[in-house]
Amino acid sequence: MKLTKHRKSSAEASASTKRHRSQHMETAREAIAGTSNEAAQTQHTHELNRLSNPLRREVFKEAGLEGTMHIDKHHALAMKVAVGLTYSQQREIRRVIKGRGVKIAHEGAEQKVARVDWR
Repeated sequence: MKLTKHRKSSAEASASTKRHRSQHMETAREAIAGTSNEAAQTQHTHELNRLSNPLRREVFKEAGLEGTMHIDKHHALAMKVAVGLTYSQQREIRRVIKGRGVKIAHEGAEQKVARVDWR
């Protein structure tokens, strides 16, 4: 597989050039990881995980994927009950989820729902 050094960086390149380069990257990824969708996805996931958290967030933001998932108070309460978590355990999970860019309802709102539904 031949890799060429481009004159323009991707930041300066046109949209069609970026699309063309992405196709080359996909071809290279398939050559390295394998042609199955699962192998390519695993390789792509590993590449994204190698990025630092701030850089990964910036990449997701530029791709329009940042904060696209929001868990409302009803679903958050349902998850807590289904898994059998205490509120302190759920707080730990909230920190991890928040670090991954998923927005989840505030604990106070969730507890209000629990009180109203309980009565």
